[in-house]
Amino acid sequence: MNQTMKKFLIFLIISIFSLYLLADDNIDNENNLEDRMKAVFIFNFTKYINWTDSDTSGTFEIAIIGNSNIINPLKKIAKNKLINKKQIKIISCKDIQDINTPHILFISTSEKKNLDKILQKVKNKNILTISDVKGFANKGVNINFVMVKGKIKFEINTHAIESAGLQVSSQLLKLAILV
Repeated sequence: MNQTMKKFLIFLIISIFSLYLLADDNIDNENNLEDRMKAVFIFNFTKYINWTDSDTSGTFEIAIIGNSNIINPLKKIAKNKLINKKQIKIISCKDIQDINTPHILFISTSEKKNLDKILQKVKNKNILTISDVKGFANKGVNINFVMVKGKIKFEINTHAIESAGLQVSSQLLKLAILV
């Protein structure tokens, strides 16, 4: 087994273990499982990304713009976990003006028509943009979830990551579909 496969298996095991922490006996449908898995991936991405700005705030902010079911699993993670020794704050943004300077901005499907405006708003800021809309990585989103043979994978737009002033571990890049 090569080194990349070992790292992927470790990442997957950590993600699956984290899913148990998010388990909700009342929610069993496939969409909620997918949202919980994406939330765990987002949490785990933070271990492999370095925000290069000198953020001194006491919280790690994850904003979601638009309507997305990922907000509930992210809130559940925020109750039990820390990122870089900081409390996690989940922010719901109804429109572009609500976006300040979160560490992560999740762009929901409902914002497809506003993508260019959103990316312009966060341009050259130390914000990791994430989505799950087909083609968004090619349009400038940093990380985009995709389904490949029934499994959640993720694309990374390396140019967009560099433009945001973020540093990504080579370990994470090896697991990604590079765009």
